[in-house]
Order: sequence, then C-alpha cells, then structure tokens
Amino acid sequence: MAAVLKKAFLGIEIGADAISAVLYQVQRGEERIVAARRIERSSDSAEADTLAAALEPILAHDGALAAVCAVALPADEFVFRPLTAPFQEDRKLRQVLPLELEPSLFASAEEMVFDYRRLNNASPPRILAAAIEKTRVAEILGILHRLRLDPEWVTAAGICPALCLLEEPSATGPYA
Repeated sequence: MAAVLKKAFLGIEIGADAISAVLYQVQRGEERIVAARRIERSSDSAEADTLAAALEPILAHDGALAAVCAVALPADEFVFRPLTAPFQEDRKLRQVLPLELEPSLFASAEEMVFDYRRLNNASPPRILAAAIEKTRVAEILGILHRLRLDPEWVTAAGICPALCLLEEPSATGPYA
C-alpha cells in the first residue's frame, strides 16, 4: 500500500496569560484540526514547563514533529512602527530599519532583531516595521528546540487582524 502524504501545520501562540497550540493536517484533500490545546500560564511555573505541558500532547500525534511550525509571541514584546519606506529594495529596507526604529526601542539596536511587512506596492512603499529583543527570540527557539521543533516563522500575536486594520480605508460614520 502506498504511503499517503500529509501536509501538517503547527501553530503556537505564546500569550501573556496562556499558551495555545493547534495541529492542522491536510490528507487526501481533507482538512482537519487534529489537536488543539490551551494552557493558562501561572506565575509559579516556568515558561518552558508551561510550553512543554501545552505541546507534548499535541506532539504525540503522528506527523506533528514534521509539521511546518509557526510561533507567535505577545505583541507587547515587539516595537512596531508603520512607515513610508525610502526605498523599494529589500536589502536597503533592512539596513534602514534599525535607524528608523531606534527612537522607539527599549534596548540598543544591536540587541534587537528587525523585520517588516509591506502594506502596499506603492512607490515609496508603506511598511509595518517590527523589532524584538534577540535574547527573547533565542530563549523561545531554545525551548522549542528541546521539544524537537524548529519554527519556520516567529511572529507577533494578533498581527493578522492588525494588518487587516491597517489596510482598511478610513472608516466614517457613528462608530468610526
């Protein structure tokens, strides 16, 4: 019997109050959530222990360790700034991010990792720039590595709704 290929995605959200994870698989055209878990965080438990408690039951599922993985960290751990970028080229944009965000940073630019997302294809482009401390990213990646996970993406929790709001035209009316 031929093996049936599965595509799997593991999403992990590390929130201020809880850690949530969902394992999603596509097999033979059928999409399904295989496992989901949410663990409330407590001040008397180390983050690594809470993360392990949330993920271990999910990682026991077939294909979980081979899943494409993304992790979302609390948005309040990031510095965000929408800007009109002076360049189109990615290389130049990445070079200017530390300078553009420096006044808003809570640590030196050398201690931060930077990224951005284009909000449009205009010239000059609008971007949403973000920065987070390198040590925080390294800490989370270290915990996940011990659980045999290697996320392809590290992002901010709530970024999808925020990007939708940034792309919306200005609202008018009584609730604007």
